Amino acid sequence: HYDETERNAQIEDLLTIAAQTETPIIIAGDFNTSDYSPIYDTISTQLTDVFRYTNVGIGATWPSGASEELPDVLPPLMRLDYIWLSDEIAPLSSEIGPRLGSDHLPLMATLKLIEE
Repeated sequence: HYDETERNAQIEDLLTIAAQTETPIIIAGDFNTSDYSPIYDTISTQLTDVFRYTNVGIGATWPSGASEELPDVLPPLMRLDYIWLSDEIAPLSSEIGPRLGSDHLPLMATLKLIEE
């Protein structure tokens, strides 16, 4: 069973830092969580999920077939990778990229800085 305690504490720390930052923020990476988990809801109260804002569907990024534990023919099943934005940045589009050798597919986005 995966223990979420340490990961959730790290995400809470990250959100605290983000809340104290006065510049636009882009946070991207493997969060090892689905968009159905409680920590996702915590993040989304403060930041915008680029894929969810610009797309419909699962947005699965893992596994990409490069894992030693899983067969190469298995399609991506879970969404674990995210691009999060502060309100000063507008998400214009996003897409799941091709297999590039990682066990995760890349997530790409087009963003625009909102000028005041």
